[in-house]
Amino acid sequence: IQEAEKAFNAAREIHTRIGNDCGAANSLVGLGNTYWAQSRFEEAEEAFNAAHEIHARIGNDRGSANALDGLGRIYCAKSRNQDAENAFNAAHEIHTRIGHDMGCANALNGLGETYRAQSRNQDAENAFNAAHEIHTRIGNDTGSAIALDGLAKTYRAQSKHQEAEKAFNTANEIYTRIGDERGSANALQNLGRTYRAQSKSHEAEKVFNAAHEIYTRIGNDRGAANALDGLGETYRAQSKNHEAEKAFNTANEIYARIGDERGSANALLGLGITYGAQSRNQEAEKALNAAHESYTRLGHHLGCANALLCLGNLYRSQSKRQEAQEAFNHARDIYSLIGDDLGAGNVLRALGTLYADQHNYNESELFYRQALAPYARANDSHSSAKTLLALGNLFYTQHNYLEAEEAATEALAIWTSIADDEGQALASLLLSKIFTSQSEHNGEMDVLIRAEAAFSQTAYHTSRLGDIQFEQCNYAVAEESYRRAQSIFHDIGDSHSEATELRRLGRLYVLQDRYAEAEECYVQARLLFAIILDEEGEAQALDGLMGVLVFRRKFGDAKVACMEARTIYTRIGRPMSGMCAKIWKLLQDIEKHPIGLLSAGLSKS
Repeated sequence: IQEAEKAFNAAREIHTRIGNDCGAANSLVGLGNTYWAQSRFEEAEEAFNAAHEIHARIGNDRGSANALDGLGRIYCAKSRNQDAENAFNAAHEIHTRIGHDMGCANALNGLGETYRAQSRNQDAENAFNAAHEIHTRIGNDTGSAIALDGLAKTYRAQSKHQEAEKAFNTANEIYTRIGDERGSANALQNLGRTYRAQSKSHEAEKVFNAAHEIYTRIGNDRGAANALDGLGETYRAQSKNHEAEKAFNTANEIYARIGDERGSANALLGLGITYGAQSRNQEAEKALNAAHESYTRLGHHLGCANALLCLGNLYRSQSKRQEAQEAFNHARDIYSLIGDDLGAGNVLRALGTLYADQHNYNESELFYRQALAPYARANDSHSSAKTLLALGNLFYTQHNYLEAEEAATEALAIWTSIADDEGQALASLLLSKIFTSQSEHNGEMDVLIRAEAAFSQTAYHTSRLGDIQFEQCNYAVAEESYRRAQSIFHDIGDSHSEATELRRLGRLYVLQDRYAEAEECYVQARLLFAIILDEEGEAQALDGLMGVLVFRRKFGDAKVACMEARTIYTRIGRPMSGMCAKIWKLLQDIEKHPIGLLSAGLSKS
């Protein structure tokens, strides 16, 4: 790339010196593309603008349209969606007027990407389909595959996963047939993201690894890093935090080496979320702030907003409610500015959850309801249903059973329409709780029967399967079940159940002598119970934590945990648990006789 940059600069100087305006402008377009490949967007924009000015002045329509195409790509990368749309439309108009079919189709692909970035999914579909039709007609396989790739991403954004899989697979077949390994790797990578969106972790892991292998073989560092980033997200979704951390760190190293600041910011964002999931809050905050700074420096508004949303979630997990609110509100302003409906819905739902934590139910309801409008505009049925379920739980907590039933019923209808078994079961279980609270046993039975087919997919059933496997000492299967249940509870915002699964995992890890992982689980569980003000749950998590800390010979930390648990038991009027009393006595004995009592009186049960 550096050699290409030098060559285009030299060519521009020669063309300028001899007065060849067209040659100078073409060199500027090449230079812009070189800067674009390095994510040097400001320099690329300057080069494309200069090229467009020259081509427009000398009346070279095709050169002018090519420069506009380049500007459209830059504006799209910087989330300047209206500017991108104007540039691609102008390029499309010129290409159409001069009868340049390939240029016309390329501009349509650019328009599709711009519409997709604004969640204008129908417009995006129309543009990509038109581009695909032209490229197919003129026999341009590469352009046809690119259009299919954009179409598939648009389907994925609407949770049309089967259509997305089909389009990505077709694109991959085209790339394979024409020997375009990079295109094939790109299609596989996007297929991995589609699998990940459906929680098909095994399939996602397989295609991300295949993509990484191809990128590595052909020496495409950026592609290899992108595949690692996708693997990191896949591992993170399965709570395989150590594998996720390794993948994100390796991706970040590659991005830093090749000077891809945007890629590095993406890896830091994933790394920050992974640290947060392990309650490594200082490291998480540092990574997320670094990602935010990079996005800000690059003028990447969407990245800035995403980093702020993640920071808000991190602050919320630490009960730093003021900081969380400020981060969420800042993110909300950016999402509104760039017209990102999906992001706007996510941050409004996050604000609803933040206020629900504080038992400020009126504000929570307001934000949940506000989130529904942008989700509807983005055609994101799954997120709409999750928000309605959160509203249903909010009303149920306040004993507003009629409104709770309406919200849960609407969520159930949405999940039924998109064949989401897991969602159907969760909505049905809430409805059954509502009917039970009103002694409407016939209604409860009806919804439970309706959920029977889907029930096997729910976190509750998955957790029970984990218990069965645990009792049979099938620890690997039990771990997988508990992790899956925890992931579902996390996704639907059920902090109490998520914390309970973390306690189960902690117990499992203790029996396997995996004390560091057990400690991590108990710390996370304790934090979640504290956030939702469940003091009994917090004390039980501390019981598990103090036992692990003794096994790890962290006696000072164990004493702190034990004292905190004793304080909670006193405050809620409960006697100390057997574990707490045993640990307290053991710690006192160790202080009196530090030699010979380090392992006494403690079992893994």
